[in-house]
Amino acid sequence: MQAQEFPGASTFEQIPAGESWNKRLTIAEQVTSRLSGNYSSLASGLNEGSLMCSDVLPVVKASHRLPSVIHELNNHCLGQSLLGDYFSGILTNLELVEGTLMYGRLIKNAKLPRAVEAVLVSDASPQNYAYLKELIKTIQCGWDAVAEFSNQNG
Repeated sequence: MQAQEFPGASTFEQIPAGESWNKRLTIAEQVTSRLSGNYSSLASGLNEGSLMCSDVLPVVKASHRLPSVIHELNNHCLGQSLLGDYFSGILTNLELVEGTLMYGRLIKNAKLPRAVEAVLVSDASPQNYAYLKELIKTIQCGWDAVAEFSNQNG
């Protein structure tokens, strides 16, 4: 398929064989968006009666590659290995994955003591975070009392 026939085709041609599943999902979303846009153009063109078969054929040809890319993404071994039960192929919630990654990066970049970092980045992170949050509330109450004492006697 010629890239000039359908702009989305060039996107598929640019996917290197070893590309990450996240990049492939992003590319599939881009192609889906382009196909949707082309469908809208096709529908409006049909309403106008000005669309020729030669205009439609490249879009149809390009759409035939989409199922193979979707199949490849749905069976991506590295994605399955990395995310385990959270991997759902093209339906994987990337916002949750990216949010989790951001959480881990924020913890790493905070330069916390190793013991605190280990508590916050572990299998028990949700429970540990909730526990630490409650401890911080308790500590804050104590700090408020210290500040009040300091203000009254200061």
